[in-house]
Amino acid sequence: MGVVRAQLPTLEEAAALGAALVEVDAALLRHPPGGRRRWLTGGEPYLNVSIEDDERGLSFVEARFRGRFVRRSRGGALATGESDELEVAQPMPASKVERLTAARTEVLDVVRALLSARGLHEEARWLLDGAG
Repeated sequence: MGVVRAQLPTLEEAAALGAALVEVDAALLRHPPGGRRRWLTGGEPYLNVSIEDDERGLSFVEARFRGRFVRRSRGGALATGESDELEVAQPMPASKVERLTAARTEVLDVVRALLSARGLHEEARWLLDGAG
């Protein structure tokens, strides 16, 4: 089976989903050495935002939604792709990932709307523009 490609949310839907994200209690998370991890989720299945930082600032940001992901690690390039996490016939979600060589502008626009609606402006710039 191939990767499920669910319809992208509109920018308005993405903003509503972003505004509804709920942060998971930090006490429940494993934090990287010398750093902090944040995890926001909600709105629909497999809608997650992961953020890690340390004394030098942001070190990792990832947004996952509707079978897509956009991520960046410190010093790394923007990575985008699609996964099979929405494929209900699969025995294990996210067992297959296809990395995309070129990020589609509409996917990046949705991620920017999602993060910005939650007030994660710095994280959006760092993730999508490589700026801190």
